[in-house]
Amino acid sequence: MSMSPTSASATQQPKTATVVYKVPLSILQDADVLNAWFTLWVQENPVWERQWIGSETTWEVAHYSESFSSIPRVARQDALHISITFALVERSKMWKDWVAHMLIELEKQHPYLERERGITITN
Repeated sequence: MSMSPTSASATQQPKTATVVYKVPLSILQDADVLNAWFTLWVQENPVWERQWIGSETTWEVAHYSESFSSIPRVARQDALHISITFALVERSKMWKDWVAHMLIELEKQHPYLERERGITITN
C-alpha cells in the first residue's frame, strides 16, 4: 500500500532541536523548575522585535509560534545532565535565533548550567 505525499508528511514526527547541560551535583535543581521557567518565558515573550542597524535601520518581528509548536521541555538525563528539547515548526527560518535568545536568558538566570555540547537536530 502506498501513501500519498500528504498522508506521509502528516505521519512524520516534527523536527526537534536538543541542547544538553551539565548540572553540578551541589545543585538539586529539578527539571520542573526549569520547565516552569520556560513556560513563563514563552508567555512573556511571544513576539520578539529586533532592530538591525546598517546603512538603514530596519525592524524584524518574529513570533514564537512560527518557529515552535510547543514550549521547550526540560528532562533530566542522569544525575548530572538535563536536556532541553525544542519542537520546531516545519520550514521555520528563525528557530536558531529564538533558541540562542532563550538560552542566553536561561544561562543568565541559572548561571550554574554548563552547556555540554551544541544543538542536536532530530526528525
